[in-house]
Amino acid sequence: FLSDRFAGRLRHVEIAFPAPVGGPLVIGDGRWLGLGVMAPVREGPPAVHLFAIDPSEAPPVTAREQLIRALRNAVMARVDDEMGGERGRRGGKLPTFFTGHTEDGAPARSGKHEHLFFLADDADDDGRIDRLAVVAPHLVDRTVVYDPERGSTMRNHLELLDRALVDLTVLRAGRAGAPRLARMPDPADDDPLFGCGTFWVTRTPYRPTRHPKQGNLDEAVSADLVAECIRRGLPRPIVDIVGTIVGPRGGLTACARIQFKEAIKGPLLLGRDSHFGSGMLRMLAHRLK
Repeated sequence: FLSDRFAGRLRHVEIAFPAPVGGPLVIGDGRWLGLGVMAPVREGPPAVHLFAIDPSEAPPVTAREQLIRALRNAVMARVDDEMGGERGRRGGKLPTFFTGHTEDGAPARSGKHEHLFFLADDADDDGRIDRLAVVAPHLVDRTVVYDPERGSTMRNHLELLDRALVDLTVLRAGRAGAPRLARMPDPADDDPLFGCGTFWVTRTPYRPTRHPKQGNLDEAVSADLVAECIRRGLPRPIVDIVGTIVGPRGGLTACARIQFKEAIKGPLLLGRDSHFGSGMLRMLAHRLK
């Protein structure tokens, strides 16, 4: 880098902006030669833990739910260990943030989704799950407030989660096997699940929060999906129901495309069982015809 020109003038610096700034950021004399390249510093614990599954051990997509439940169990067990095994020795309860249940064992019904979300994705569409994620609630439910600059219970939970998952390298998932895991970097800006876009399509079927008792199923599911977006702090979308399926026990699922008036950042997990990967949407580069 032309050491004679920059001799004695090279420094490493740290700077802070009042609002987030997107990269790349290259500043100062010598920027045309590759000097002054800045890298972002993570503030606080990560809100997404992303794991790649060893390709030779990738389970089929039919094992999605089993993998997700195994991942949830692994998270709770590791958090319990990180807390000193209090749950096993003293009969204590893990916080709702990790379990989705209150101290009496009942499902959390605060009206907000203040506990972890889990997802399993077939990123390359080869019919096998190749990555898993543990996602903080405030990324999925925009009504959940989290300020990383201030001390908070959620920040403490996220720090605990980060410590608990440091050495997670194998997921024991029963009949789905015990695939090896590798930590992945933070999702890229164009990641289909975590990117920012206007058009989205269901990656896993959407389960309505309420089962329609009568009338047109497509219209009922569409209204439910709109209401669910609004409850999650998202703008009102335009919904196109691609198809609905009524299961043998009356369970209803739907595939849908939705459009927002402004770009929305993922992940989008909506509807019933969204904490277990149902109602997961992926971003589209443009609207499907």
